[in-house]
Amino acid sequence: MKKLLLMIALGALCVASACQQSASNESTTANANSNTTTSSTTNTTTPNANSSAPANSSAPVKFPVADFPATQMSAKVGDFVIAPEYKTVADASLKGLDAVFGPLQQWKMETPGAELSEVSLGSEKVKIPNQFIIPIPAGQTAKKGDIVLAAIGAFGMQRALVIEDADPTKPTVAMLDYTYPETPTEYNSLERKLEANTFVKISGDYAPGTSFYVKDGYYDKVYKVLSTSGEKILAQEATGQFKTFDKKDCKPMPFVINVKPGDKVRAELGFVLAAAVVTKVDPRLGRVWVVLDNESPNKMTTVLGYGRLMKS
Repeated sequence: MKKLLLMIALGALCVASACQQSASNESTTANANSNTTTSSTTNTTTPNANSSAPANSSAPVKFPVADFPATQMSAKVGDFVIAPEYKTVADASLKGLDAVFGPLQQWKMETPGAELSEVSLGSEKVKIPNQFIIPIPAGQTAKKGDIVLAAIGAFGMQRALVIEDADPTKPTVAMLDYTYPETPTEYNSLERKLEANTFVKISGDYAPGTSFYVKDGYYDKVYKVLSTSGEKILAQEATGQFKTFDKKDCKPMPFVINVKPGDKVRAELGFVLAAAVVTKVDPRLGRVWVVLDNESPNKMTTVLGYGRLMKS
């Protein structure tokens, strides 16, 4: 239990740090763009034999895991997409996935390809492997209660709960991955009106934006899906590292929204799933308050968005 509590505390510290850095990056990226974890089941350390450092910032790079099949690109020219920074992808091609980490951000599709696609961010245009790209199809609509994946500037991949659908092409949402504010202001509010063509409804196991867990020794570690191809999954952990998995080794985490105080759940605390008890629920904002299900006299309350817990 001491090891679990230590991992949870470290995970919470890393997540908080990542959120602060992401918030700082969004304003910088917005000015530049006017258009707008290691497990025995992973396969992340085998770069292609002919991988080499790209000659320049626009040189195409290859996906670093040789047995991960190429993915078909459904995004059309002009669609928003979500992908890592080019440097992250280039470094992964040279060093392997386990040697890199980085945020996801909003790009625009320029030229879809069979294995590599060209995307743009402001004046920057680069070609990156399709496995790293999450399409956000134009013309999407959403209704109240839907869970959507949104492409938001430097914040990139964000899950959100639709809370108002007067205009289904521009729904108002509660951001599920943002830290819950004790005192909401215009700067830290969970509520946000999405722009048209910047979101897609999340549906089905292992869809981009969903979570799953993998047994890693004594613990079940949690990851978010970026893409799938055949029986392979590319995912990212809370600290930003990218990894690939065989689907047979993974367990999906559906978006559980029908919980109430007193329910026993398994909650994403730090990097891992831990036994917890629900103490409070805010269904409008998609938030659940939990405490560890143990005998500790000083139980710390954690507030989680939908998608980060499952019923026991």
